[in-house]
Amino acid sequence: MNYTNFPFPITQDIRDAYEAHEAYCSAGTAWLIRNDPEGQNEEQLIQAILDLLEEQAEVYFGEDEDAYDDFREEHFTESGIWWSMLEAGLEAA
Repeated sequence: MNYTNFPFPITQDIRDAYEAHEAYCSAGTAWLIRNDPEGQNEEQLIQAILDLLEEQAEVYFGEDEDAYDDFREEHFTESGIWWSMLEAGLEAA
């Protein structure tokens, strides 16, 4: 699958949320284990990215609820495909 084919623009808000997550994780594994052992803070950062992506998808797909639902079912799964798509989209930009 070509993850660079993100179907809608990645907004600056999405980029900022992604960079906030990257900055948080840059403290390193040992720091994260000491300060966020259950990953709750990191999960909040990831959820912020996901929420922004879902908002952008809703705008992009507009009234086409079937296309939006298909996109969510295909990409916003536990497998984290949306994360790979986001990373590839950011690298391609």
